[in-house]
Amino acid sequence: MAVHLLNAQRNWQCPSCSLQHITVEARPHTPMHPCSAMNGLLAPFVEVTSRSNELDTSKVRLVRVDREDYVGDEVIRTDGVGRPAMAVRTERADGSYDTHAFAATATATGDI
Repeated sequence: MAVHLLNAQRNWQCPSCSLQHITVEARPHTPMHPCSAMNGLLAPFVEVTSRSNELDTSKVRLVRVDREDYVGDEVIRTDGVGRPAMAVRTERADGSYDTHAFAATATATGDI
C-alpha cells in the first residue's frame, strides 16, 4: 500500500517588517511575532503563496488599530512605547481582512 506524505511546510512573512518564518504544522494556524515596524506590537505573519517565496506587499498590509476608549485600571496590550492597541488588521487587495484583537484582561481582588 502506497502512503503519500503531505508536505506541511508553510512559508510566512510580515508585510511590515519583512521578517520571514517557516512552520511545519499541518493544522490551521497563524504564527505571531513582535513586529519591529509596529514598535514591538504582537502581529501576525502572512502566508507566502507565490513560487518566489516572497510576499507581494502591494497586495497585503498590516494596520494597527489604536484603542480609542477610556483605559482606566484595565490590563491592556501596549506597544514598546506604551501606546494602547485594540487590534492588528491584515488587509488584502481583494477587500478581505483578518483581525487579531487584543481584549483587556479581567482582574479581581478580594478574600477567598
